[in-house]
Amino acid sequence: MAGAILAGAHFPRKGTVTVASCQVCGKKTGFGRNIRHKHSGRWERKAPRTNRTFKANIQAKTFLIGGVPIRLKICTRCIRTTTKNRV
Repeated sequence: MAGAILAGAHFPRKGTVTVASCQVCGKKTGFGRNIRHKHSGRWERKAPRTNRTFKANIQAKTFLIGGVPIRLKICTRCIRTTTKNRV
């Protein structure tokens, strides 16, 4: 269990500014497009597209690893996976 959490862990260097990212799987902010579904007018006019961001749902959670409490910034998908592995 302890090795599974820390096996692919990404720990940032001290003093660096990081984007909200999961320290277990490395998930971070993704980018995409918003497309309006209202296409008014002729077919030649395309629907307007605007840039947007998909932010990872990062939570600060404390885990006991080898009896030592370790605080990780972890995404909710990894929280679900780790609780599933514990049961």
